[in-house]
Amino acid sequence: MLVYVIVPVYNVEKYLRRCLDSLFNQTYKDYLIICVNDGSTDNSLSILREYKDRYKDKMFLIDKPNGGLSSARNAGLDYITDWDNSYITFVDSDDWVSEDYLEVLVNKIEESGADIVCSSYYGVQESNGSQYLAEGMIENSYDSFNALKFLFDGKIQSHTPCKIYKSFLWNNFRFDEAKCFMEDQVITFQLFLTANIIFTTAWAGYFYLHRLGSLCQSSMSNKKILSALESYIFNYNFNFSILNEKQVTIIQNEILQQFVDVYLMMFPRFNKKTATSDELSRWMQIVSFEKERKAVKKFKCFTSKQKLKKMTYLFLKPLYKFLFSFFLKQYDY
Repeated sequence: MLVYVIVPVYNVEKYLRRCLDSLFNQTYKDYLIICVNDGSTDNSLSILREYKDRYKDKMFLIDKPNGGLSSARNAGLDYITDWDNSYITFVDSDDWVSEDYLEVLVNKIEESGADIVCSSYYGVQESNGSQYLAEGMIENSYDSFNALKFLFDGKIQSHTPCKIYKSFLWNNFRFDEAKCFMEDQVITFQLFLTANIIFTTAWAGYFYLHRLGSLCQSSMSNKKILSALESYIFNYNFNFSILNEKQVTIIQNEILQQFVDVYLMMFPRFNKKTATSDELSRWMQIVSFEKERKAVKKFKCFTSKQKLKKMTYLFLKPLYKFLFSFFLKQYDY
């Protein structure tokens, strides 16, 4: 079965060869690497052309103006023509995979009969090369409801890589290009609702690089704050037609829990002074969403960090931003 591997690329000349070498040395041979150069200004495109000349039929290269991660991934998805008899996986261009990565994932999805397989992964610190194995994944199959519950419990990661999908799932879905942060959560949520079976495995063959300057490591702008919180609201208001009323309530409560955890981190970071009128309007909608549901008040704290932020927000809200800057930030993630 053909595996489409979508690799979005933007200014990663330092890491790109390691990523591509790991992909072109797979033990599983029925694959096509779709590399999308998203307007890189360094030597990334030259490196991609070099590999395209070398591997020819195993690689397809798309060169497009910069549009962001979601735009690059969508460009890769738009190239796919076989939606019924193939698989799709995503690899970020600063990460890399083990040589048996595709082989293991293909075996897992075929043996389990699942529509999606979610694997564990290794995190790698660029500063010192240290690695850790992400926890929480076990060998098990889930229906949509239980997969969503574990997604919002944090037992299944929402990021798009580290998974293999039956291609038909993506035929009617694309990433929201207006989102610049936590865009994976929305699409994973939709895919889990569409899939019949989601399988998780403790096996790990993906190496996720934590580097300075990456999107997740960079500072929080108003745009990213809005993108993150609006993702939770979108999921909360989604059409849960395949779930019963009790299941919908459970999932919405899980979503609210994560929303509040992120809201308490983002509330003092949103800069009203630099915000555009549109950003201010969207921010007020987020605040109203929290107020209407009394979400912070109902938030169940599981750590002392969460409890301290919740109590400070509820009783010293006018001072929360000041206190966060000088004290509470040390309790942030």
